[in-house]
Amino acid sequence: MFCSNCGAQLPDGSAFCSECGQHLVQAQPQQPLQQPIQQFTQPMPAYQQPTTVVNVYQTRKDPELGSSYATTSLVCGIIALLTCGIFLPSFILSIVGIKKAGTAKALGYTSAKRVVGKTLSILALILSFVAPFILFISIFYSGISAYTERAQEASRQVQEHNSKVQEVQERSIDDGE
Repeated sequence: MFCSNCGAQLPDGSAFCSECGQHLVQAQPQQPLQQPIQQFTQPMPAYQQPTTVVNVYQTRKDPELGSSYATTSLVCGIIALLTCGIFLPSFILSIVGIKKAGTAKALGYTSAKRVVGKTLSILALILSFVAPFILFISIFYSGISAYTERAQEASRQVQEHNSKVQEVQERSIDDGE
């Protein structure tokens, strides 16, 4: 055996090191298991009870990791807000931003960055549904407006043409009398 303090070789069973005087702790030999292994006599049921899933983030708080989730939420919220005219990317980024903000909160991160990220993500989610309709209505309205302008111009030209025809007819009637 050897001393754990100075490394000197000692006779087995020594209580103290003869070199440095360190008290030596003897390792206890492991005893075999006294209980025999029991065999099941009842058959296992065909189904098992559902197990409860424990959320890892509920058991530990890590504000540093929460900060990175909050940053991700903020970036997703900003990009989703910028792309709210395009439904699918905005919708996906909004959902990711909201989920990351929730994870940051669960990790114990309480900064305003998380709240702003979640708020922007929710706003972008709402706008991702509303913006395409607004875009459709504005295109529809501009189309109707252009049609109306063209119709008014055509009506003005027809009126000019009719007035010229009427002038020619009046001159021919005056000349014929």
